[in-house]
Amino acid sequence: MKGKEVVFGWLRKEKEQRATEGKKQVVFLSDAEPSLEELAREELGEIVSIPDLMHVTPRLWEAAHCFHAEGSDVASAFVEKQLEKVLSGKTEYVIRGLRQSATKQGLRGNKAKTIAQVTQYCEKNEHRMRYDEYLAAGYPIGTGPVEGACRNVVKDRFEQTGMRWSLPGAQAMLQLRRTQQSPKRPISMTTGTLTATTVSTTKPNASIRTVKLSQTLAGTEKGSGKRVTP
Repeated sequence: MKGKEVVFGWLRKEKEQRATEGKKQVVFLSDAEPSLEELAREELGEIVSIPDLMHVTPRLWEAAHCFHAEGSDVASAFVEKQLEKVLSGKTEYVIRGLRQSATKQGLRGNKAKTIAQVTQYCEKNEHRMRYDEYLAAGYPIGTGPVEGACRNVVKDRFEQTGMRWSLPGAQAMLQLRRTQQSPKRPISMTTGTLTATTVSTTKPNASIRTVKLSQTLAGTEKGSGKRVTP
């Protein structure tokens, strides 16, 4: 199996494990690559597919630099204005405005090509760039928090000086680390197992889900025999 297929197969299993209280909406953030969305729908079923805003804003900057000097206040104001339209669900206005400005200023060569690429990207994904609706629904529109969590939960713990991990040990520690770092998952420890109790703080009378992890409380650094903490 290819790497993408492995990842989405794992995501499907995670979804199945978490769907314990009826149907839940799945939000899928990506760079808007069609093959990724196709795999997501195949493995995860019904999803809300959202283009990561961090893949949209660089394109707006590229467009701005076709009309204004890099680093200028005018370029920054231009991007701010276009981004406000995108977040308000008015991507169509952005597309139309960029094309009209390019025509009026008679852009040629690389600048004309850049505007064409930016507008084509927005046009292709306009039906998914409903950021006003996503924000109103409380959906995330960027992957920054996830990327930050990968650094904080994984890299900061697993890539310390001299550390080497076996796959089982790393997986056990990752589950502990994930539970420890989650403010909504208080840890209850018992001998040889970890009980993670998830309490919903947003819904009244929400049920409490308890998950037992079969791994030991602490992982072991490979080759050292030293027990370590999350």
